[in-house]
Amino acid sequence: MLRHRGSCSAGVPHVVLGFDVPVMDAACDGACWAAPAATVLRPGHRHRFAHLDANTTEDLAVCVRGECDEPQAGSGAGGLTARLGRTDGTLADVLAQGGYAAYALAATLSSSRMIEVVALADLIRRFDARALMAPVLRIDVTSSTIDTHLLEGDPHRVIEGVLLACIAGGSREVRLRVAPGAPGTASLIRALEDAHNAGILDGTALGGDAIDVEVVEALDGPPAASVETLCALTTVFDDPPPPTRLLALAGALPRPGVYEVPVGGAMTWAGVLAMAGVAPAHVQALRVYPRTGAPRLIWSRHLDDALDPAALGGEVAVLDWDADINPVPDSAGAH
Repeated sequence: MLRHRGSCSAGVPHVVLGFDVPVMDAACDGACWAAPAATVLRPGHRHRFAHLDANTTEDLAVCVRGECDEPQAGSGAGGLTARLGRTDGTLADVLAQGGYAAYALAATLSSSRMIEVVALADLIRRFDARALMAPVLRIDVTSSTIDTHLLEGDPHRVIEGVLLACIAGGSREVRLRVAPGAPGTASLIRALEDAHNAGILDGTALGGDAIDVEVVEALDGPPAASVETLCALTTVFDDPPPPTRLLALAGALPRPGVYEVPVGGAMTWAGVLAMAGVAPAHVQALRVYPRTGAPRLIWSRHLDDALDPAALGGEVAVLDWDADINPVPDSAGAH
């Protein structure tokens, strides 16, 4: 059984689980709305219990005994969030779940061949992958909801992405620029130490070239590669690579959290809202905060528009009809 803990649920009282089964502390799986939460795992079956309290622990105990039939949580098969909330954070557990498999495949490839793989996986369209091609790989670690979830829930995926980016860009030096006080920093540092001790960073364990990683507490200079882009690199050998981006939804909706959604033209904003449990008719507008640049408004009449990958990368605030929104011209920064 997994007990989900993370920064997004820091203010929620945790429930003591006194069951005679192994209980593993894991990060939030993206469902911030469910805290405090736990997931019962059995072969081919996952069942998440949300909003645990003294009245719901008996239902959880019944499921632990094998008497819950219908799975209520996602399968976690593939994607950037596949391991979120499903590992105990140790390197051994991550390796058991397929961590560093992509890097093991890429370690024998040339830089040009790796760039071809990245292009075929459509990362250049979905992300600004040009930031990966530099003698010194610069990465920005922010306090955003997306960065926090990825770093707390799967920091080794971020490190594997760093190694893959170094192959593509020919880098041997990495500068992790961390926002002061970023919640996921401690998890990242522990994972870097584990990867170093296991010989992953110097090439002795999985091959490849040794890289030097420097961690600095400063977001100075022009924007660099994002944590999400690095995580997406780990999926380039999937068949097929998931054509997805991450959205952090907040505001006037019942199920805030991190969602992995397709951006190949099939998913609309209305579809995203449905996933989060809110009817588009109840939404006046969305305030989208891209990774760089000013926020933009997407008005209700455009909720059936397909997601634009270039506009994503940060928080999306859902604004209902009671929200007081200053008028914004219907022009290039707002719809």
